Amino acid sequence: MDPLENAVLYIWSLPYGWAILLVGVLGGVGFLFLLVTGALRGRTGLPSAAKIIASDTGQNRVKKYSSERFKLTGNPDFIIEEKQGLFGRKKLVPVEMKSWSSKRLYESQEIQLAVYIVLMKEEHGDRAVAEYGYVIYKDTPFRVEWNADLAQRLEMHIAGAREVKRTKFAHRSHENRAQCATCAFRNVCDEALS
Repeated sequence: MDPLENAVLYIWSLPYGWAILLVGVLGGVGFLFLLVTGALRGRTGLPSAAKIIASDTGQNRVKKYSSERFKLTGNPDFIIEEKQGLFGRKKLVPVEMKSWSSKRLYESQEIQLAVYIVLMKEEHGDRAVAEYGYVIYKDTPFRVEWNADLAQRLEMHIAGAREVKRTKFAHRSHENRAQCATCAFRNVCDEALS
């Protein structure tokens, strides 16, 4: 008989052996559950203490947010809940997932996340929404802080988008030949990079 079988038989022979054995098995199952959920969170880059409230897949889907004030709509890939501060007040946090790798945060994704923060704050109120969100590339998470600089840049982008809508013309906003080569408007663009 191996040592594990001996230990099980010994515990079983104790007056409450079956209860001790059951607690041990349940404890082991619980530990495995924690390991698996931790590994899944590690794959997404979400903070381990975060509770997923809604996602763009699954049963509890993220609702589409809209702002009459800013004339914006959108919905993040995930909404998580994190505890903040001394008393652990729960706050909603938008998360945007990207399927590609990047070692830096692109401004377009930072502005996209800023839109979600604004939309969520308008819907749920300032106290319910965190002053940050996450952009998570395939291998790197970035925390985006809501501050005066980001708010100002968001306003500039909104004004630029309104101008494009009004004039029906947009200038190329980059110097990236690869991005230009895959652009859907390349065939009608006067500013395409050759």
